[in-house]
Amino acid sequence: MSLPNEAHDPLRAALRDFLARHRESPTAPEDFRQWWKALAGLGVFSLAVPAEQDGLGLGVEASALAFEELGRALSPGPLVWAQLAALAVPSLADGHLIATGTDLTARPEGDPVLVEHLAVADKILVLDGGRVLLCDKNALEYTELARPLDPATPVARLDGPIRGEPVGGAEMAERLRRTGTLLSAALLLGISEAALQTATEYAKRREQFDRPIGSFQAVKHLLADCYVRTGLARAALYAAAELETAASAGRGADLSVAKLLCGRAADGNARTAVQVLGGMGFTWETTPHLLLKRAWVLENSFGTGEEHALLVGRDLEAIA
Repeated sequence: MSLPNEAHDPLRAALRDFLARHRESPTAPEDFRQWWKALAGLGVFSLAVPAEQDGLGLGVEASALAFEELGRALSPGPLVWAQLAALAVPSLADGHLIATGTDLTARPEGDPVLVEHLAVADKILVLDGGRVLLCDKNALEYTELARPLDPATPVARLDGPIRGEPVGGAEMAERLRRTGTLLSAALLLGISEAALQTATEYAKRREQFDRPIGSFQAVKHLLADCYVRTGLARAALYAAAELETAASAGRGADLSVAKLLCGRAADGNARTAVQVLGGMGFTWETTPHLLLKRAWVLENSFGTGEEHALLVGRDLEAIA
């Protein structure tokens, strides 16, 4: 497995340095736009855009590594949808406009159409069956929901008809869904790593009976389980990222395995962090709780764990 390799080290280093200098999530709209332009200026949304379309041409493998770092830092914004919009309309990669999106393909009839980060967005990418639309936010009617699950992921409900400019057909729609699944899994992997780090660091310094709680066997087992979950998820994600650029892309259940394992690692590790931190962990706005909420949000992006488990099962049945 060649992912990651030395060629990706500068990317990781630059992104980690940027995120370390911007630990506090921007809240005011003007601050968010400045932060977003700076993030786009690093080339985050240009990584997977082909060089002939003025992108960096490094493929989805580099994007997966970048999104792993973004997930680890609990970075805000419509990250996945911005990347998908840049793949559909490469001029959006520079961050001068913010794009979010929604997938209507598998939405049950009568369910509301929900869009994340709509208040700060300029464009909305819509995947609707075999077509891809790009809509202006100002042309749509929507209502901001009062209490989103994740306080850093505001959600709005579209109230009127969706009208937009067609920018792609069935082939692009399928490619964007696959990329969205991969990048959602990458964010989840980053969350699992952050949860493991949070729990481990706390267990090293928190003392009971004049000993760090990390020396207790019960806590060691919890952290060991987190480590194993993260390792399995990382292997699945990196394998899926490489297969997306191989001739076998589109076959098999590699993406479903990655999304399933990364989702379970993020949820399981965040729950463990809540438990290890005890009373602090159960506080609503501490890091473990924020990691857990973001994991739950991403669990429902581009297929739930249950849906991907069914896809893996069907793929195994077809092989047998």
